[in-house]
Amino acid sequence: MMQERPIQILLVDDDEDDHLMFCDLLSGAKGQKYQVEWAPSFDAGRAALARGGHDVCFLDYRLGGRTGIDFLRESSAFINKIPMILLTGYGEHDVDMEAMRLGAADYLVKDQVTPLLLERSIRYALHRVRSIQQILDREAQILVQDRLASVGLLASSLAHEIGTPLGVIRGRAEYLEQKLRNDPEIKRNAAVIISQI
Repeated sequence: MMQERPIQILLVDDDEDDHLMFCDLLSGAKGQKYQVEWAPSFDAGRAALARGGHDVCFLDYRLGGRTGIDFLRESSAFINKIPMILLTGYGEHDVDMEAMRLGAADYLVKDQVTPLLLERSIRYALHRVRSIQQILDREAQILVQDRLASVGLLASSLAHEIGTPLGVIRGRAEYLEQKLRNDPEIKRNAAVIISQI
């Protein structure tokens, strides 16, 4: 049986001890393999995120002079592609609400995180991103179908608008062709009109 590839995690945290603790917690999570890339600063995290290749991103709230909220704001283009989970040393309701408003997939308080909670948070975040992508794909399909239907309606309308006068012209050309049988030049020209219609 083929094993699933490891889930690629980007951890943006300026504290090496927190990085080690995070990896230790992940090693206790069951059922899935994880590979962690550690970005020890705000800027290193933004660069790693831009490089791509991650399935999920964990952000510490305190990142030197910046915050995980700042990171979320500046990374809004990635929110629907890579779930971002905010980690904090202590829970603050306002920070939690702002993270949710900015599209964070979850908000975890570091001293409350267990391997089970971490695994579940990753699983739910990945499921959410897949669901959003399916919705976006379906919306794109519907948009294409609507455009094709509009083009079909326009073509049908144009066919009617053009077809009616062309039918009249063809009828007149056939009438001329029959009436002017004795003049081969007019008959030939009438035949050209009929064939072009």
